[in-house]
Amino acid sequence: TRGWAHFFAHLAQPQEKDDQLAGLAKKMKLLARSGKVDVWAALCNRYSKPQELYQYVAQAYEAMEKGDPDAAEAIMCTASLRYGETVECLLFRASLCRLRKAWERAKSLVVKALAKEPSLTVYYELFLVHLQMGDGERAHLLLQFMEHSMGTFGIDDKAWRERLAQGRSLLTARGMRERNP
Repeated sequence: TRGWAHFFAHLAQPQEKDDQLAGLAKKMKLLARSGKVDVWAALCNRYSKPQELYQYVAQAYEAMEKGDPDAAEAIMCTASLRYGETVECLLFRASLCRLRKAWERAKSLVVKALAKEPSLTVYYELFLVHLQMGDGERAHLLLQFMEHSMGTFGIDDKAWRERLAQGRSLLTARGMRERNP
């Protein structure tokens, strides 16, 4: 039978190397050497100003609303360079990868976030990754874990109950049901 050991196996899976930050740094270096002062100045003014993390997130959301996920990810990479790989940065980047159907990369970023801060928010993002990957069994196990762990995480509110009920509805809508172990 499958149990919690099977559920926790996702933490032991090899993580995909995240080279997005290195690639962005390389592009910035090449741009700096190109002599295109106007482009360099515009980028510096937009992304290099000292900002709070929430400001980077707001800019990234704005880019997403404009249909530019590449810009959103570049903004969040900039935030990661400034603030380190915070849970917020990792989750936002994971959701971008999920929207692009880059499942393994999304899962890797969520696992990094779990290592930093295991929370219902992080587990819910992992649930969404598995759900959209079509892995109903793992998605169901994650949902079950979150339902049973609300007290452990000190959460007892209507909003989370509704969110988890919505997750269960998403599973049902996709025709994913719990498999017998």
